[in-house]
Amino acid sequence: MKICAKTLAGCTAIILLALGCEAPQPRETAPAQPAPVAVTSNVLDPAAELAELGKLELKIVWRQNLGQIAEGKAVREAYVAGDILALETLDSSLFYFNAASGVWKSSTRLKSPLTVPPAASGKTLYAVTGRGLLVIDAETGFVQRQLPTRMPVVCQPVLYGESLILGGGNGKVARFDPVNGQFAWIESASTSISGSPAVAGGIILAAGHKGRVMAVAAEFGKEIWNWHPNSPAYLTSGVEAGGDKVYVGDNRGFVYALTVSEGVPVWKYPTGGPVSLTPALIGTRLLVFTYKGDALCLDVGEEVKAVWKSADAERLIAAGKKHVYVLTRDRALARISLETGEESWRVPLCKSCSIASVPSQPMIYLYDSQGHIVALTELD
Repeated sequence: MKICAKTLAGCTAIILLALGCEAPQPRETAPAQPAPVAVTSNVLDPAAELAELGKLELKIVWRQNLGQIAEGKAVREAYVAGDILALETLDSSLFYFNAASGVWKSSTRLKSPLTVPPAASGKTLYAVTGRGLLVIDAETGFVQRQLPTRMPVVCQPVLYGESLILGGGNGKVARFDPVNGQFAWIESASTSISGSPAVAGGIILAAGHKGRVMAVAAEFGKEIWNWHPNSPAYLTSGVEAGGDKVYVGDNRGFVYALTVSEGVPVWKYPTGGPVSLTPALIGTRLLVFTYKGDALCLDVGEEVKAVWKSADAERLIAAGKKHVYVLTRDRALARISLETGEESWRVPLCKSCSIASVPSQPMIYLYDSQGHIVALTELD
């Protein structure tokens, strides 16, 4: 049966009227959103040309290739220690570069791998291996001394004058003389030390995992105070010190501010998840990272208040003038405004790429297992 076109149009009109429908109207156009930074997937590949790096407002400070220095050496890890960038290879060799210029200095063949990141003072590198503490001249690669630590060192040593502050898996905090290998003092935080100890004036601060925060007089090793949160809460982070306060986090999602001199709690703030890493202080902004929760930025200047949070930030990589650079949970490098928390870009890291940095500084070192190294910083 054929249906007349006019009849069909008339029926349609009647149905629309019966249902109270209106003919479609043109929709208002939504305001245009800023276009995301367009980059290729290999823009942060240390072995690539990085031609699109300017779109991220980053610049190359220097490039190096360990393969041209030590052919066949595969890189296990890279560390920034003072003015030194140290690359550790799979055969337990260390190669030293000037962190600012990329100039290769020397290398040292170790007998066992590093157990914690090294520390450095000038050209002297302090490296902890399973055989003890090695004192190395990074200009020549010569091992000046090998000293037994007599404690299981579990965090990067901290410089204090001519001494090293060591944190142990046995809950001990010690001031160690790297010249004669003797302890000036040893104190106990009762449980394995979380993160590296902090130095505030003449006070050494450390936190024991599920233990307590302790403050020790650096010169004489006398405990000044200790503190722990009320049960059932327990400490899950290391300590960060700034000004007259020390910051630490717990398993219930609180970050605390204590006075350095007496250990008196000034405030505590809920972060939304167990605190997983040592809080990072940048000026008056405190970045707190949580386990499978949000990363929180607090203003701890006049009074504590939340400024912004990020659902994906896993740890702090570097801090620039106005931005912080974080590693996200989907293994990308992202730039976030320190003031507002706005993410301006996020770039996936290639599978072979790793990052070395000092979180409080603006330099980022990308490297891969083949020994390609690229040092980056912000555009001026």
